[in-house]
Amino acid sequence: MSESSQSIVKISEVAMREVKRLVAEHPDTNIGLRLGVKGGGCSGLSYVIDFDAKGEKDLIQAEDGFEVFIDPKSSLY
Repeated sequence: MSESSQSIVKISEVAMREVKRLVAEHPDTNIGLRLGVKGGGCSGLSYVIDFDAKGEKDLIQAEDGFEVFIDPKSSLY
């Protein structure tokens, strides 16, 4: 696991409020926002947006009230 000193993605204020609200609905779990890219879709790639626990090799972007988890391969895109 490594914490990113630089932002990998930019999250709008509206999206941040919604993510904080959704994460707060599960206070007993240690979840964050998972962003990724996987094979599929018209361009050969599709986006993954989900709530998940952090993985062993995830890059971590700390936000105000939650963390964003990105696997190393997805961070290339």
